[in-house]
Amino acid sequence: MLDNFPDRGRTADPDSGPDDAPPTLHGVLLRRRRRPDEYTVYPPALDDVDLLTTWMTAREGSFVDLAEMR
Repeated sequence: MLDNFPDRGRTADPDSGPDDAPPTLHGVLLRRRRRPDEYTVYPPALDDVDLLTTWMTAREGSFVDLAEMR
């Protein structure tokens, strides 16, 4: 049964923090005059090549209040 867990026996990176810690992300708000604002989030410490493909952008109106969704 334990063979179903491929990470068994691996040690965690001591600098990564607890398993339940949320990931650290940076964000940039792009305000636009004639279109919805956009907010882009991405992990810190990426080289230029990885930064080209490791990000997520959401337009104004895409976010919801966390308390309302619970």
